[in-house]
Amino acid sequence: MVRNTLMKNTNIGFIGAGFIAQQCHLPAFKEQSNCCLFGIADPHNDLVERVASMFEIPFTYSSHKDLIANNEIDAVVITLPRPYTFGVVRDCLKAGKHVFTEKPLTLNHENAKKLKKLAQKKNLLLYVGYMKRNDSGMKKFKDMIQKRYSNNKNPLLIKSTCFMGDSYCSPFGSIKSNHEPQPLDLFHENFINTYSHVLDSLQYLFTKKLKLIQSNISNEGYGITLFNVGDTPAEISTAKSEINNWFEEIQVVYEDEILAINLPPALLKNVPATIKVQKGRDFYEETLMRPKWSWAFLNQAEDFLLRLQKNNMDLSALDSAIESLNLSLNIFKSKV
Repeated sequence: MVRNTLMKNTNIGFIGAGFIAQQCHLPAFKEQSNCCLFGIADPHNDLVERVASMFEIPFTYSSHKDLIANNEIDAVVITLPRPYTFGVVRDCLKAGKHVFTEKPLTLNHENAKKLKKLAQKKNLLLYVGYMKRNDSGMKKFKDMIQKRYSNNKNPLLIKSTCFMGDSYCSPFGSIKSNHEPQPLDLFHENFINTYSHVLDSLQYLFTKKLKLIQSNISNEGYGITLFNVGDTPAEISTAKSEINNWFEEIQVVYEDEILAINLPPALLKNVPATIKVQKGRDFYEETLMRPKWSWAFLNQAEDFLLRLQKNNMDLSALDSAIESLNLSLNIFKSKV
């Protein structure tokens, strides 16, 4: 039986105690006043015990199956190597747990659709961690674009770039196991893991389905891909740079102005995206806007918990995550 989610506090179980859990999700959920970090599971005992001690988590497990057998746990946060995510998410949903998982949901589009059906059947929230849609600058940027649509002002061109550089901003304090496995080498996993954020952001901003036209990229996902967003042509350029910075931008070109959003490095805390507006025929001007300091991962944790507290099982964002996975896989099939 599914637990009533109209609760005062949500007991959270974490599955995976590695780098992303330590640097992002554990700190973000620990800051929330309406949840309790109740348990954590990881097969590496030397890792899970130290992480549990650091974040004051009372219960530790060597298996996710042992964790989800605890009826006191309402929801789980999953941060695992991508090939393992599908099976663990499925187990958690079958056990009646709400699920927050790092993207991608799976490495297989059909399996992603199966997980959505299972979540619907169980009336559970399945939430995928595309945290950039929770960036306060991104939310403002979407409002600006949608306002122009409401005034019958359509973009001429959409241009997005992601030249991944230093996304970690020199983190410290990451605890490692002495027995961690080597990562699996999947030729398209790098694209899905990193650049599908751009696909999800475009779907979030424009609420229109992206139609893939053609791609010219390497097996690592570096190159240029062409889309249509509704009736507007769009381009995504992806690459990896060795520059000590992070370059990620979305430009929306109109007849009389250009809107651009620059996103911070993925794991940089408390820095939202910056918006630039360029316009003016006779008198050119640039306007820079940045919301109050905030962190997308913190906003994301708050959003997930708020949905549970309001019993909001809306899976519309999940549709975008599934479509981003489908597009990522088709990009490699359409290479020139």
